[in-house]
Amino acid sequence: MKFEWVKWKRNPKNGLLLVLLVLVFSVQLAEHWDSSTRLGEGDYTELKAMGEEIQPPQNYTGSSEPYKMLHHLNEAGEPRSDKDKEQYQRVVSVLYLLEDENAARRNGQDELRLQLQSERLVLQIAYMEAGGTEWQLLSRKDAEKQLARNHWLMERGLTIEELTTSPKGAYFLYSFLQWWMSIGGAVLLVGFLFFDYLTSEYERSNYLLLAVQPTSRRKRYFNKMQTAAVILVVLVLGGVILSYTIASLLFGSGSINYPILIEYASGFGFIPLGEYLVKAIVLQLLYMLFLLQFLFLLSEIIRKSLEVLGVFLFLLLVPNILLPFIADAGAGRWIPFLYMDVHTYITETNGFFHSPLFSIIVLLLGNIVLWKLGVWVVKKR
Repeated sequence: MKFEWVKWKRNPKNGLLLVLLVLVFSVQLAEHWDSSTRLGEGDYTELKAMGEEIQPPQNYTGSSEPYKMLHHLNEAGEPRSDKDKEQYQRVVSVLYLLEDENAARRNGQDELRLQLQSERLVLQIAYMEAGGTEWQLLSRKDAEKQLARNHWLMERGLTIEELTTSPKGAYFLYSFLQWWMSIGGAVLLVGFLFFDYLTSEYERSNYLLLAVQPTSRRKRYFNKMQTAAVILVVLVLGGVILSYTIASLLFGSGSINYPILIEYASGFGFIPLGEYLVKAIVLQLLYMLFLLQFLFLLSEIIRKSLEVLGVFLFLLLVPNILLPFIADAGAGRWIPFLYMDVHTYITETNGFFHSPLFSIIVLLLGNIVLWKLGVWVVKKR
């Protein structure tokens, strides 16, 4: 194993790939820090848009759409009924709360912002439940999810964070994982790190020299597999720990108790961010070990580095990219090749067959099947 590690380490391609990974991490962290300095421009735009749906411009004389204040007034500017009067008071209160919430956001008063937003959501839900129209950027279901999230945050003494842009340790790790899975990072990492690890022996005819050694061909194959698996696991876990540590030292750690939305068949709920990260990392590791075995099988059959890489990338990237367009997202849970992005497999659950535990079992079985297939292929060739 030590001999195989030395050979892999001395390949200049692998050193360049590791440097590239460090650069990618640095750029992602810098982008998150830059986004965090913009004081939630997206939040301001959303609050402004909701306010514009309530109050019409000064001296406005057109249709009542989309202005909610006008929905409940007659031509004389009076409420049409007691119910309309109550609805009118609700939307006016929402308008004031939107202004106060924006001021709290701008001044960095996170706890006050959370309180004001919760009060606003309660009024908006009551307004929609009483027959009022939904906001373009906020449906009744979305408002209920946001309010439930806010209750979770208040119970744990947390404040609202933008997970996709925050540079804090736990939040950055979450965002980086989303980006990593969306670009097929697992496929690219395994492919480019190990596409020539086995085939180079055949291309340089080293196997002829090794053939006269006392070590069997089968043992050499699985020694390489074992070395590659250890390198992969250490690289991934080391990258996770370093990413979290560096981001935490520079910008704070964030909270692993931050809520992550989970969709159920009968509703929704939340799990802590820490639980989500553990599930995502475990699934990605099992998937990468599956990919590694598949890559070694291709290498043993094709024996030409660039052809192996091309076939590997095509067979893995194309089906994963096309999956959302040709089948329900849940269908991919049954096929270990389709675990490039596991976010949906974690956040959408409906019984055992749509649970993270089922996904772990599928990947474990996939790894076992490829291991047995690898034994058979090496024995036959």
